[in-house]
Amino acid sequence: MDRGLDLDDQAAVPTQVYEGIQSGLFPVAGDGFAAWANIGRAFIMRSSSSGETTRVRGGMSIAASGSHLAVAQPAGPKWKVMLYDAP
Repeated sequence: MDRGLDLDDQAAVPTQVYEGIQSGLFPVAGDGFAAWANIGRAFIMRSSSSGETTRVRGGMSIAASGSHLAVAQPAGPKWKVMLYDAP
């Protein structure tokens, strides 16, 4: 599987993973997936190879590293950070 996009190649075409309404939070990219928040603030992860989509309970922020997505979620007066495996 070709996982890279050669930015020096003028003919290179990026992979579109979503088009539609979203929350305005910036998307993040991990190893083989992208994640963003939808209008309801649930996070969506989509595989760039298979197109498989996973929905994750929303929170205030997300970060990606390798094939994992970290989500900061409110838990009463405290916060928790959950780590999810990408699709």
